[in-house]
Amino acid sequence: MFFRSIEHLKLRYAGGRAMLEKGLPWTSYAHKMYTHWFESTTHNAVQTFNYHEQSANVFTRPMRGRSGNRYAVNLRKMECDCGKWSEFGIPCSHVQSVCKSWDIEATNYVKPYYGIHPYLATYRGIYTPVPREHYWDTPPLLSCSITKLYVSVVV
Repeated sequence: MFFRSIEHLKLRYAGGRAMLEKGLPWTSYAHKMYTHWFESTTHNAVQTFNYHEQSANVFTRPMRGRSGNRYAVNLRKMECDCGKWSEFGIPCSHVQSVCKSWDIEATNYVKPYYGIHPYLATYRGIYTPVPREHYWDTPPLLSCSITKLYVSVVV
């Protein structure tokens, strides 16, 4: 099992090196998500951009039986009502639409942990095997006074 895990880590590290050699700024996952959401920006319309607050409303076009929605985007707080930006750390289509309409570089809003160098740092290193359970030290049993336990639970 240990050697299989090491092989997996080696493959991940080699994949990271390949991404670095291609000049990719982020991992392939982040690139895929960013590109997917960028392609969805054609369905969005940006209105009421407040430059001072760095916020805007984005309206989506009705598609496939779904009605259009409004999303509030705040670049300063790094928030969008859809929640994807907060959840994934990659600007969603609404954020990218705001950035595109105001000539702001949306790639600056991708979280740094998606970069190739943090990815490589994750899989670079020394890994030691965990010994079999038979060799683990057995910790001493801790005793607890019943009255202390009762008092702490009741109070």
